[in-house]
Amino acid sequence: MRSIHFIAWRLRNASERSFLATAHKIGAISVALGLATSLIAFSVMLGFEQSIVKKLTHLVGHVQVMAYAPAQGRLLRRKQVEPLLQAADMPSHTAQAFAHTAVLLKSGREVEGILCRGLDLERPGAPIHHYLEAGGKTLRPVSNGYSTELLLSRPMADRLELRVGALVELHALGHPARRRMARVAGIYATHVADIDDKIAFCDLKLMQKLQGWTPDMVEGYAVFLSHPSEAVEVASQMLRRVDEDTDVRIAQEQYPAIFDWLGIVRQNAFIFTALILVVIAFNLTSVVLVQSVERTALLSFFRAMGASQQQLQRMMFYSSMGVLGRGLVWGNVIGLGVCALQSQGNFLTLDPAHYYLECVPIAWSAWVIAGVNGGVLGAAVLTTWVATAAIARLKLIQATQFR
Repeated sequence: MRSIHFIAWRLRNASERSFLATAHKIGAISVALGLATSLIAFSVMLGFEQSIVKKLTHLVGHVQVMAYAPAQGRLLRRKQVEPLLQAADMPSHTAQAFAHTAVLLKSGREVEGILCRGLDLERPGAPIHHYLEAGGKTLRPVSNGYSTELLLSRPMADRLELRVGALVELHALGHPARRRMARVAGIYATHVADIDDKIAFCDLKLMQKLQGWTPDMVEGYAVFLSHPSEAVEVASQMLRRVDEDTDVRIAQEQYPAIFDWLGIVRQNAFIFTALILVVIAFNLTSVVLVQSVERTALLSFFRAMGASQQQLQRMMFYSSMGVLGRGLVWGNVIGLGVCALQSQGNFLTLDPAHYYLECVPIAWSAWVIAGVNGGVLGAAVLTTWVATAAIARLKLIQATQFR
């Protein structure tokens, strides 16, 4: 066994001027580049998924419990829903009441129709402060009455020509129509058009006042989970507890187009990696073929001296594994190095209007690193083993015969 390893080491460390050494370098480079690009692709894909899902769930919750057709006057009562939320098996969660109202904002000569989302400011919930561009503070509850502060999105503020601290007229569309003066407390930007183009945030008590509701009446509850992966299970559990007039939804059901786009990104990453594995397989097969051609006389000599096919196969296989090993090491260095630079420096930027983010996101996951390395290693080992088995079965000794 030691002699086989020694011969494989000698084959692997061929003269730098030989064609075999060049083939080994090309094989190692192909493995390194393939692994590096796969690591980057999966890290970016996971980064997109985590960043965008985090934005959506930060503002609307992982699960929403709401009344069917609230526009038709169907609302929830706090005393009916809150006991169900407390009784549900949802460890480490918070639930924040909300309500939506269609309003007109008037600033000077500009008028904008939006959807105002009132939040229960007395309970922790949507961390809007993560997305504030101006204002420096989020909505805060008041001791008496209700807050008249608004959080507008950047597109809304630009269209209405408003800044932080400006006053704006708020007209609720209802019967009867009601008017209030509100002050812009902050300007946020999520770069998600479904949110930025439509929704402003305010105090839930203000929405109840404009609609003529009692303090016990709300449109729904946004549930924020400490373990987002449990959202589907929690939603199913809640759906069994509520009555037929109450709906339970997860974020994927509220923004299906965005999650479908994320699914396409995930699918493209897998297809891209599959193509890279095919290229790596062809390159390693070429290395084995070049190695057998360059060392035909040596392999034939060993065969004539009584070496078995399995021994010849192991010689070529161990020699090729050295090439694969160097490629894996350099691939991890390059791939993880590029990911680290992007994660710290954000030198690759994006158009938020199309990608919802300002820069290419990177997500670190030990499972992704181990999975990509395992996939490349498994495919390469399998390909090399098959190629060396096929070469070892050839009658190499005939190549040294003189006729």
